[in-house]
Amino acid sequence: MDAKELNDRLVAVGEKIKAKGWKGASIDLSASYLGIFDRKQNPAFDVPRYCATIRATVYHSARPGDWSDGLQGFNASIGSDIKNIDDAVSELEKLADQMPLMSEESARIKAAKAKLTDSEKQLLGVR
Repeated sequence: MDAKELNDRLVAVGEKIKAKGWKGASIDLSASYLGIFDRKQNPAFDVPRYCATIRATVYHSARPGDWSDGLQGFNASIGSDIKNIDDAVSELEKLADQMPLMSEESARIKAAKAKLTDSEKQLLGVR
């Protein structure tokens, strides 16, 4: 996969998230390699690792920067058995397909917060 295809696929993931009503999202793709050079080669360490993450949030445009009713959103990460960058992007695409609608997730969070007592809300930092 070349850089253009990677960019196009990441933008397409963003479009899927946008179509579900989310106001903003962070779509992260990472690669890492941990080499321990003074030990015998070990497949648990000496292989590249890939991770794919989506974080989407609901923000309040009427009150910029006001998160007083709690940071509502969706956060999911995949990274255990991904072998290459193409598989990581494929996992991001699947994750975006599985995301709930923003309105459904917001309603779920509001319903959960409604069950909290005032002291629980204070303890958890939500209003």
